[in-house]
Amino acid sequence: MSCKDPGPATWPEFHGNSGNTGFTNFESEIATRRKWSFDIGDVMYASPAVDNDGIIYIGNSTGDLFAINHNGTQKWKEHLVGQLSSPAIGSSGNIYVTNYQRITATNHSSSLFSLDKDGHSLANWWFAFPDHGYTTAPPKTWSNGKDEFIFVPVHTDKGQELFTFINDGGAVLMKRSPANCIPDEILNEGIENPFKFHIDPIEIEYVERLGAVAISTIGEGENKSTIVVYAANNCHLMGFILDPVQHSMTEKWVTPGVSNYNPTPAITTDGIILLGQGKILSAYNLIDGKKIWEFNENNPLTGEYYGYYDAPAVLLGYSPSYNLFHHRIIAVDDKGNRQGASFYAPSASVDGATNASPLVTTKFVYAAFPSGLYTLDLQLKEVGHIAFLPGPKTFIQSSPAIGPDGTIYMVDANGILEAFGKSKLERNF
Repeated sequence: MSCKDPGPATWPEFHGNSGNTGFTNFESEIATRRKWSFDIGDVMYASPAVDNDGIIYIGNSTGDLFAINHNGTQKWKEHLVGQLSSPAIGSSGNIYVTNYQRITATNHSSSLFSLDKDGHSLANWWFAFPDHGYTTAPPKTWSNGKDEFIFVPVHTDKGQELFTFINDGGAVLMKRSPANCIPDEILNEGIENPFKFHIDPIEIEYVERLGAVAISTIGEGENKSTIVVYAANNCHLMGFILDPVQHSMTEKWVTPGVSNYNPTPAITTDGIILLGQGKILSAYNLIDGKKIWEFNENNPLTGEYYGYYDAPAVLLGYSPSYNLFHHRIIAVDDKGNRQGASFYAPSASVDGATNASPLVTTKFVYAAFPSGLYTLDLQLKEVGHIAFLPGPKTFIQSSPAIGPDGTIYMVDANGILEAFGKSKLERNF
């Protein structure tokens, strides 16, 4: 069993790797100082990615994709269009990013862009998703050393679909999965199976936030398989087999009943899928998709759940996983049991909330809250804290990333990319 892990040198995509573990095998340090800061503008649901050379890539909500040197200076800026996702850096060095555009109040669209490491558009650099397709999900990549594949979940008129691309001078469509989930707009009309007849284009009034896929390789030799896990909002968890030689995708299993507005699964080294589903954190078997256990935690005063689980970060060996729940960080072991106390930042209130998943190394957990970046030990005891630069906004929507030298990168609520470590304080705008 293996999930591609970038190790200590890179953080090439959202949650660090194709398995979405949020973990890097690196002995990091306590973040105590701000090394530098860089204003990139408003950011929505986008987190930094870092390449082998320590270059940080991040997009903003007005279509600007930045490459920032590890010393805080701008390497380049490329204007695309729309609200950009977290970038993904493929093994080829290509950069893939999706966008989201509101065309009218009820009409939305998205595209996938492909650029080289210098910010130049590739030959096949732009793909517009058909059937009014839109997504807020970041692309995820996987490579067998020869070919590079890119995966994007998309909401279309037909339902929720998984689009798979192959790198051929940019992202070229390879496979479009069957619709996985009936759109709420159709369910509200009482139609049981809209796929048997023509459906007119649907006007979407509410934009669903979509999570990323997760990819893992299981088995050895001739029994080796690559499984792509995709969780559709309020619908199914699905496993697909990727055949990198035949360039094909086939459905392996379907598990109904997934419910969350932002399902991003993580796959452990033991072949367990962890998925936050609203008030429940669930574990599934990667081989057959069957549920193993579920965990929920209710408010002891009211007896009701008070929050939702976001993408978990998994310590190497899968004991424990670290989960954002109701603006707290909690640890859950590989049997679904709560481990120790939780960490709750003083400012994590309704007016100062966070959607940022934690980052985990071999020594520390890094958690972003409105009051700043916290360094926690693996028992979730606070060992370091540094406040973000002040500004009017307090809602954190970006997750931390780590560079080759252990620098922690974070986009704060006010669109400032901040670098944290133990170096002398600097500020660059």
